[in-house]
Amino acid sequence: MQVVIACLTPRYVVSHHCNKEIALADLLHKPIIPVMYEQIPWPPGGAMSLIFAQLVYINLRCKFQHAVETVKRHMLRNFRIGLK
Repeated sequence: MQVVIACLTPRYVVSHHCNKEIALADLLHKPIIPVMYEQIPWPPGGAMSLIFAQLVYINLRCKFQHAVETVKRHMLRNFRIGLK
């Protein structure tokens, strides 16, 4: 696993399994890219709050192709990871 893309929805932030996944990624020092699919408070409450508070999310609540290009640019610029 090179990077974790967290697809944020109200259900995601309250999911026990998703909380464990983000905690593990943080513990292993893996880059986490939060992508907001639906409106939620930022940072989300609960256990993810401390991890996500230091990150900037990508707003995917816009046109899909524009959002995909935004994610690609972010990954290349910040993590030197290219997507096809």
